[in-house]
Amino acid sequence: MQNFTLPSAAEFNPAENYAENLRPAIVAGQNALLPTGMPQVVLNSAGAHICPLPDGRIVSVAANRRLISVDGVEAGTLGADFRCAMADGERIAVFTDAGVEWIDAGELQQLQNGAVAVELSLSALSADISAEVNPPSPLKGSYQRLSTPLQTVDCQSFALAFQKGLTALSARAALRGMLMQPALVSWRMLDANGCIVAQGAPQRFGSIQGDGPIVFSAVKSDQTFSVKGAALMQGRAYALKIAVQRSESEFWRRRARTLEILVRPDCVKLTGATGYFTETSGGNANLTVAPLLAETEPEGNATIAARFDLPLEGLDTQVFITDLGIADPETETADEFIPDAICSGGNIRAYAPADRPGTIAIARASDPLTLRLQSHICEGRILRICVPQGSGGGWNYGRHHLLAFTTAGIIAVSFDSALRSISAAPVAADCIMRPDAVASATDDAPEIAVGCSQDPAPQT
Repeated sequence: MQNFTLPSAAEFNPAENYAENLRPAIVAGQNALLPTGMPQVVLNSAGAHICPLPDGRIVSVAANRRLISVDGVEAGTLGADFRCAMADGERIAVFTDAGVEWIDAGELQQLQNGAVAVELSLSALSADISAEVNPPSPLKGSYQRLSTPLQTVDCQSFALAFQKGLTALSARAALRGMLMQPALVSWRMLDANGCIVAQGAPQRFGSIQGDGPIVFSAVKSDQTFSVKGAALMQGRAYALKIAVQRSESEFWRRRARTLEILVRPDCVKLTGATGYFTETSGGNANLTVAPLLAETEPEGNATIAARFDLPLEGLDTQVFITDLGIADPETETADEFIPDAICSGGNIRAYAPADRPGTIAIARASDPLTLRLQSHICEGRILRICVPQGSGGGWNYGRHHLLAFTTAGIIAVSFDSALRSISAAPVAADCIMRPDAVASATDDAPEIAVGCSQDPAPQT
């Protein structure tokens, strides 16, 4: 091995090639040459834009903001000027002025608007069901008049019989994979990593069943009326039918691995019974009795009722509802809503309910029909909700952060992972610390360029 003395920085001559990978550096206040390690990725052309990803890959874009490469290998030419890029599992989402494009398996996929176009419809198929109601006999009340309301003690007895009938109706519907009472139904599509790539707004199906009047016959014996036999309680159950149009995009047919149907039944409870006693002739009487049903706050979370693989290959089938789970009376639930804006990030879904302007509502992606946290953040209307880049870790560990673009300005929203507290504050120009994320920032009108999966084009 030959020894040699490294020259000083002033004497260094690259043509003499003393050693490779030497870089000028300041050591103890003096100029020196120090060796450096090889870079992880060597690019033939560094380009005008470099975007390192958390997994170590490097996205580089040429000076024309169109030609894009990953780890030095050309992936394709963008359809619009480059903005930024983010990793999405093995794929890379590239945000441009016109929308989002995807790099999959090293190749650029140009997709209109960057979102999967899902043509999906949910409808209901109805069927009649019935169950026997065995009424109490004999009647406990005293009936001396030809026509009179059913006495309270007998109404209570009929209510117990009706409860058994309603339970039997629901069980018969469940055996067919159907529902009887109203329910909120939604859907979502997941990729291989369990990330939501598409989702639908909640839809309400069904109406209250089993509340119609039932006529019973009674006969008098020893001054007491006894009910003769059982009667039928009628209802209409419904099944869900789903149809998904086959996607023209091979990329999305492969990426959308699973379709999940989410169901949250309404809570319909029996509160009593009411009826009328009418004596006909010869000691006979008719009893017209109806159950009293009330719709209350739903109990329990939305449950995955069915799963289908590769839904964008095309689907047209009846959904067999299975395992609706056990109701949890302590679960906080919300009324049906229609969102103005939706944002999905990680295991959280954020909504801007249209009927509550300026309010942001938070749900878990695993239970998107149950709003866990709500807050009125501004007097204006929320137009967009985005997840800011680099919003987790460090000092804010355990909290989620969102940017809400509203008619009243840009609002920064923060809430804890347990979904117990939420705070909001307007974004001021002097709070912006990422120059590469700022289009312009003045005291009058701060504007931030943000890319997100819902609407990747920058919003201001």
